[in-house]
Amino acid sequence: MKNAFYMVVDEGLSGIAGAHALHLAQMWDCDVHLFVERRADVTIRKVIDPRITYHMDRLMPMLPAGLPGDAKWPNIVYLRLLAPQFLSGYTRLIYLDADVLCMKADPKVWGLALPSGLAMVSDYATLDRAPHDLKGMPRRAWLDSIGVKSERYANSGMLLIDPAVFAAHNFARLLPDYFARHPAAVRYDQDFLNSVFDGVWTELGPRFNYQATILEAGYTKAIDPVFVHFCRRQKPWWGQEDNWFSPTDPLYTEAYDRVLSNAGFDPQTYRRPNYVKFERRIKYAFYRWLGTRGIKVAREGRTIADWQRRSDFLYEFLNQGLRSGRFADESRTAIPRTAETPWFDGRFVKTWGNPLHKASSAG
Repeated sequence: MKNAFYMVVDEGLSGIAGAHALHLAQMWDCDVHLFVERRADVTIRKVIDPRITYHMDRLMPMLPAGLPGDAKWPNIVYLRLLAPQFLSGYTRLIYLDADVLCMKADPKVWGLALPSGLAMVSDYATLDRAPHDLKGMPRRAWLDSIGVKSERYANSGMLLIDPAVFAAHNFARLLPDYFARHPAAVRYDQDFLNSVFDGVWTELGPRFNYQATILEAGYTKAIDPVFVHFCRRQKPWWGQEDNWFSPTDPLYTEAYDRVLSNAGFDPQTYRRPNYVKFERRIKYAFYRWLGTRGIKVAREGRTIADWQRRSDFLYEFLNQGLRSGRFADESRTAIPRTAETPWFDGRFVKTWGNPLHKASSAG
């Protein structure tokens, strides 16, 4: 059995992807293929390792013209569907988005049965609701509008593929027809995959695509993720500044620094300055100061209550899934309820870095 990872990126993310490719090759001891689709004729810096193969500008010419896209999801997102036809010599493939970080290896996943040719992880932002930008649209109506008859909807940031079965679909032919019939599908390749494999894709547990939606829900230790997916605006390789840019634990910035340094890249070149307006910083600082003195503002109550609702929902979903055998990679039948204590930093709810805990420990 021969297995491989692959990623599809533009020149802007080629360094992050190259560093992660080396990390994957070393951790999993397998091949990694990087498909780089350049928007301009520029030279990229390649990471040299016998297990890493670069494919330059091979996929975009195969994509049908006229497919929808936007600034958040440009047409490069479709190319993950086309790359496996160049990788037919493998038994299993894992596709990863560029903002997915591998935390550990779990080679047992290569041996999972894939009757449909595809395994994915549920999209945890839409388990009980339509996407937030659809302004209260019922979930069932949203799924109907994108051609999904089942109740299941997956995130396409991690795909486990049997290339022999997957490549039997002529995606280049199917894509234009799908969007002609479903113009409301604005999560593009993800909506398309969920429709094509509706109800037949194999479901993996969240440890194989641990999404930002549930990253702070208090179950990271229990889930013990293999891949963490930073599908939020702020990326951890941009750097961690405690100025209310993101609730992400700085341990992930430190992890990316190690991955980049291991590949010979300077993490400082990937820092990106962020800006929160001065008046907002003052407001968040005031809220935080009040919290340290036991005074709760309305925003704290709302955000903590929302965190509790989402954390409880995740707990129930995971345990129901474990009991029913929903997750193909799991043998557990339950996980314990989180013992993490959420706290409000003035803007976000976090389960790490509570200054009150530090103060009590020091005392």
